[in-house]
Amino acid sequence: MLGLSPRGIKLNALRDWLQLCYTNHGAFCSGEYNDQPQGWAGPQLFIDVQRHCLVPAESPSRYVALSYVWGNSQSSCTTRENVDTLRQNGKLMDGPCQLNAMDKIYANSFFTIIAAQNDDASAGLYGDRSLLEDWSLDEESHQLGPPPGLEWALTNCQNTRQVMLGHARRLMRTRWYSRAWTFQEHLFAPRKIVFHDNTVNWECLCASWHEGQDLANIIDHWGPDRHDAAVPPRLLSAPRTGFHCSTWPDMFRYSRLVSMYNRRDLSFPEDILDAFTGTLSYLSRSFEGGFISGLPQFCFDAALLWQPWDALERRISVRRSPAESILPSWSWIGWSGTLNSESWRSASTYQHREREGSGNEIACSWFTQSTVSWIHSETLEGKLRPVRVSKLVSQPPLEAANGEIPRGWYRQMKEGGEVDYRHDCDPIMEFRYPIPIRDQHRAHIPPMSSRYLHAKTRFGTFKLGEAYASTASACTAVDILDNNGGWCGALRMNRSASEDSRSLYLDMAVELVEISAGSVENQAIEEQSFDEWNRPQCPRRSGCYRFYNVLWIERIDGIAYRKALGRVEEKTWDTLADQMTDLVLG
Repeated sequence: MLGLSPRGIKLNALRDWLQLCYTNHGAFCSGEYNDQPQGWAGPQLFIDVQRHCLVPAESPSRYVALSYVWGNSQSSCTTRENVDTLRQNGKLMDGPCQLNAMDKIYANSFFTIIAAQNDDASAGLYGDRSLLEDWSLDEESHQLGPPPGLEWALTNCQNTRQVMLGHARRLMRTRWYSRAWTFQEHLFAPRKIVFHDNTVNWECLCASWHEGQDLANIIDHWGPDRHDAAVPPRLLSAPRTGFHCSTWPDMFRYSRLVSMYNRRDLSFPEDILDAFTGTLSYLSRSFEGGFISGLPQFCFDAALLWQPWDALERRISVRRSPAESILPSWSWIGWSGTLNSESWRSASTYQHREREGSGNEIACSWFTQSTVSWIHSETLEGKLRPVRVSKLVSQPPLEAANGEIPRGWYRQMKEGGEVDYRHDCDPIMEFRYPIPIRDQHRAHIPPMSSRYLHAKTRFGTFKLGEAYASTASACTAVDILDNNGGWCGALRMNRSASEDSRSLYLDMAVELVEISAGSVENQAIEEQSFDEWNRPQCPRRSGCYRFYNVLWIERIDGIAYRKALGRVEEKTWDTLADQMTDLVLG
């Protein structure tokens, strides 16, 4: 085994990991993230770990980032009041600084230390180092002598994969992994030294190694002259972060990221957007129009259709008053719990997707059309800004094969007469139709925060019918009825099916407002997104189901708040929703 430092850390292993990555993985894992936006030239302050104080950052500088859990620690943090004091030698206390611009800070770090062992900032990196005595099995597995060739590489790789898979599973059960603030820290760091489970391991964009591994064999096998086998040559000169953003808006990835993030914990619920702003800022490089309170602007109508997978709870500010916090009911940031990523499928219809494990393409037929012009504002008296939804996504279906297409796009004919589209920004990627591509030469729009949405739209009063277990989620779904008991549509509640009786909502009067229109074809894959799909009255069996997307709202002091989202069949809504309202959603 490699020798331990006085504190039990195998410093030689850490040095070898870093050197091996730095030598063999080139710029791919370097953290040299050169595509910086205007207005950010690097961190403003560093922690000098020898002088124990804050020092002004020099650019360019090499630095190490830290990702940790604050917990119940009484350690200090940097504020405007104490920053001058903390710049004096020896005045920096145990707690590290609060850092802004987290995507850039972690993406540009030389490496990141992840302190996932303990639940408190005052605790050490390691746990019980006596457990190192139990590494005999790992050592026996890896002390194999000089590598004989490909057979050794495959065996060693398989053993390492099993060990690292176990580490990953245990990491996901740590307090560190459950915290919202650590989400983007882990996401963007290209090199990570991870302390948890009484051990330490390495992760970078090209490899992962663990503490019980004999790196001598790996160094011999993947020496400097073997860098071509470790990383494809075309990638060696391409600086990356731990999270790669495409040059076009990937709504499928966005929906998965948000779904994973929103179920994480926050000590202060009002921090939900702040702890994700780095991710949104980075995505804004490819999302035309950026984000409004966590929702992409270019496909805002479809983005409003987010739905719960399981029970959601309304986020309530702890440190700030309701007037100061931004937790709107119309955005997912206003709710805590697990979101259903499939509820955003109509926002990613332009993407080809494969049925998991089958290799067969899923041709999503669910489209969302704009029927409402939205305006957003931070306060009721503040500046009103229009929500700019791209016409390319607000008025599908696809344009005719011989029609004009936007600049930079071109068609590709496929077998069977089908047409795909490609763009100069990513000539390999195939799209079902053109979408807005952000001009990379223009500054991107930073994430915006708004409490209110304003619109003039149609509304109607309906009754609720039978509640039933949804086939598209773990939530309760409820039939929407007209005043004569006729079926109109369905709502998905923010409650688990097990929490509700079938009579809980029966005959309840609800106010519904129109937010957009939609259509979907009668194909089996769509069942995963529609609660009413198997209700006997659902008109999808005629071949095409046309509907309006509606919100059940509750009005308090003139402000409307989202209670649930669903759909009403097109002809029924056109007949019964014959009034207009000036809607202000909070």
